[in-house]
Amino acid sequence: MKLQALGTAVLVGALWVGAAGRANADVEEAQAALQAGDIAQAIEILQVDAEAGDPVAQYQLAAILASPIGDARDVPAALQWLTMAVEQNHPPALLLSGRFYEIGLGAPQDLELARQAYRAAAEAGVEAASRLLVWDACWQAPTQECLLEMVDEQLIGEQFRDPVAGRTLISVTEWLLRLGEYDRAVEFLGVAQTLPLGLEQTERLAALFGDAAQGLAAAGRMDDARSVVDAFAEPAARIIPLSRVAGAVAESDPEAAQSLLAEVVEAANTLPNDIARADAFTKAAAALLDEGADDLARQMATAAGEALPEATMLTLSEVNQVRAGLAEVLGRFGDVEAARTVAEDAGGTVGPIWFAAAQGLLAAGETAAVREMLPEVPDLPLRANLAVSLLEQDGEAADAATIDETMELLGGLAADLNRVHLTQRLARALAGAGVADRALDAVELIDLPLARAQTLEAVQAATADPDLSTRIALALAHAAGLSDADLPGVSAAPAEPGAADVEGLLMGGAEAPLFADGPLADEALRLAVRGLARIDAADAVEAALAHFDSDQRRFYARLAAIDAAGSAGSPVVEEQVAAALEVAAPRNGLFLGRALAQLARTLIGIDAVDEAVATLRRIENPYVLVTTTLDLVAHIGATEG
Repeated sequence: MKLQALGTAVLVGALWVGAAGRANADVEEAQAALQAGDIAQAIEILQVDAEAGDPVAQYQLAAILASPIGDARDVPAALQWLTMAVEQNHPPALLLSGRFYEIGLGAPQDLELARQAYRAAAEAGVEAASRLLVWDACWQAPTQECLLEMVDEQLIGEQFRDPVAGRTLISVTEWLLRLGEYDRAVEFLGVAQTLPLGLEQTERLAALFGDAAQGLAAAGRMDDARSVVDAFAEPAARIIPLSRVAGAVAESDPEAAQSLLAEVVEAANTLPNDIARADAFTKAAAALLDEGADDLARQMATAAGEALPEATMLTLSEVNQVRAGLAEVLGRFGDVEAARTVAEDAGGTVGPIWFAAAQGLLAAGETAAVREMLPEVPDLPLRANLAVSLLEQDGEAADAATIDETMELLGGLAADLNRVHLTQRLARALAGAGVADRALDAVELIDLPLARAQTLEAVQAATADPDLSTRIALALAHAAGLSDADLPGVSAAPAEPGAADVEGLLMGGAEAPLFADGPLADEALRLAVRGLARIDAADAVEAALAHFDSDQRRFYARLAAIDAAGSAGSPVVEEQVAAALEVAAPRNGLFLGRALAQLARTLIGIDAVDEAVATLRRIENPYVLVTTTLDLVAHIGATEG
């Protein structure tokens, strides 16, 4: 069974490989008990035969006791029974012993011993062992292709028939499409269609069918693309896929593209009213723009403008929503006048339409036009949002007056989370643009102490100034309640005359520690750990980690330290990874799977691929393994691409 190759007896059916040669009544009775959910009864039945020396019962008992599902897990006992079965050369037991070594279950992870066990099982005729050896070769030199082949085998199986499988298949399909694996993507989408999916996933599935059709058309496979589009029964559902395909062939086959566009119009004309038609044409124009088919997109934008009716009291909200979409599309063309006209036609007082037009113009690089438009955006929060977006896009070119104006806009907002988020974005943008002193000015606009700490940590991540980075790390540490005794070897150079008092800025006149016990204290400590890791203060990081009151919180804080240090360019410290694994290893069930997945993702994010692969190989839950493997697929694609 495929699932046995994935982990340690994750599903009941995986426990019974090897039992076919000995179909005795005890085995069948134990299997029936297990399938009925009576694990204790199954263990009791098997234990009698296992104690009598039956290797099949010993193996099956080990598999049950090793399973992370349920309350029966007893790894030492599982290892004891498994060893007895291996000593009798029971082939499935050899395979399972390999998984123990690969995962690091009951003993340190030892991949060479795992390979030896897999080879022995393969030579004894266990097909799953041969497959695991192929996977082992992939793990040693991972490529997108072999990793996705591995995912194929894990997902396309009868045992996966639930919503989790559907979501996972859809995630896999996204990567297959990016890699141009259209046939496999369509196969996966077909399987996903048969599974129970919620509304959100169903809409996501439809969008991916459109992606597949576009990819097939771009590859010159119009008949196959057509088949995918025609799978949508409702004409309205074909509008976006048809637009995607038209965009894909706009250059290579203009006549076919125009024919497809005519189908879009025909499908839109089946919609119940002009508002719906205008909305459909607007979305078609956006899809065509995504494909770089500007001329076709203009045709659809024109059709949208012609279809859009005058607003009435009853339809005003719907019409303005379509106007906003159309304004953004026209902005993406770089057509300043047309985008402005749509906003003005709405009376000039509808902030979201101005905002959408400006967002489109920003995407087209028309920053000067957006800056001129800024005073006309009537909604202050939207105007502030756009001002921050301008600095994010062009911060290095911003002068002091522009920064002052943006801060003045933010200062005029209500002191709520929206202002906090906008100010955090501004501070990061200014620090990244090398204007650290102004980034600290932005921090002063934040009233919430924890948000100030989070923003300072973001400034530290963005700045290239090592002295400022150290001062921020110390301020975060003191605010979290760490004393100088907890910070060996960490000190900042005397601040330059006129430099901001970072610690005073964070503390706001309060005395350390700034954060009381509870969730805020944990988050403050985590920020301190990240700040100290970013300046490579390993001893101080360990001292800070010791202040957490639970292994689980300490584990995730350690991941934050690994991420911060790696993002700052420090090499991965094996001791840090080992310490994280030491906390995760004793845990059973969901925490273990999530913890290992998060550790692997953290390592992938800082390009520590070897360490990430070793962590991935410890994951028992197949869904967790698949979704985390996709992160590695993505990383390899980004690195190679």
